[in-house]
Amino acid sequence: MAYAGPFLSVHITLHIDPTKLDTFFEVVRTTYDAVTAEPENIFFEVYQSADKPGVFRFVEHWNASMEWMTNVCYASDETFERH
Repeated sequence: MAYAGPFLSVHITLHIDPTKLDTFFEVVRTTYDAVTAEPENIFFEVYQSADKPGVFRFVEHWNASMEWMTNVCYASDETFERH
């Protein structure tokens, strides 16, 4: 049965060396594809600061509980490699 509880929203701010943005964008694409492939993921948005090019914000919205996120999604090595 699908999870029917409250949604989970994850907000992450990253500070990236602006000289390494090309590499960062490659990694973000892989991460984005992996996260959005999860059936529990509702959306994953990436924002870049207009004033500070090395500052990014990830916003993820999940149809999942904190328990699922901690014990299933983030608990496996495969997940960390993909994300």
